[in-house]
Amino acid sequence: MPSSAARRLLATARPLLGVRVLDLTRVIAGPVATRFLASLGAQILRLDPPPAGASLGWTRRSPAAIAAPWSISKAPRGAKRCAACCNKADVLVHGYRADALERLGFDAEARAPGAGAGGRQP
Repeated sequence: MPSSAARRLLATARPLLGVRVLDLTRVIAGPVATRFLASLGAQILRLDPPPAGASLGWTRRSPAAIAAPWSISKAPRGAKRCAACCNKADVLVHGYRADALERLGFDAEARAPGAGAGGRQP
């Protein structure tokens, strides 16, 4: 177990330690932003639409980032998984248009802490 001085140094160097981030971004700026959050200690879960014919397993991108091939718009099962992840996250980073998440059933009410893992049906 690290000494108290080592713990203070780690907390200073990684101020986002313990913060859970759900990453729904696709284009360069979003993934770069969440990698920066990971460098500050945040735990990142990135949800990507699965490529055709790909296995549906988890991929470890870095010690702080995990990628999962789930789509929030393709299948109800993926939407439920995304809602469960969203409910457990402290931060949601996405690149969708302002109303896109609402049309998919993930409005502000459904994303609120304690909203449950079901999401609303679009």
